[in-house]
Amino acid sequence: PGIRLQERYQYRLTNDLLLRESNTYGDPRYVDANGTDQAIQEVTRNLAAVLYGLQDDPIRRFAGPLSAEEVRAILEKHGA
Repeated sequence: PGIRLQERYQYRLTNDLLLRESNTYGDPRYVDANGTDQAIQEVTRNLAAVLYGLQDDPIRRFAGPLSAEEVRAILEKHGA
């Protein structure tokens, strides 16, 4: 499934974005402070918002994790 998403959003869903998400939410300090479950929930919400954002705007690119406000706004827009 990940390969298909990268094909669909080629040049806009990059490995750099995925690496930054992983480094942010997988960082031991983040996990220790927030817990494993919270880290998984946050990265999942962030990636879902990025995918909705890519779907909404055909020219938008994402360089790293979105702010909590951006995530909330995008997910609310899509009823997620």
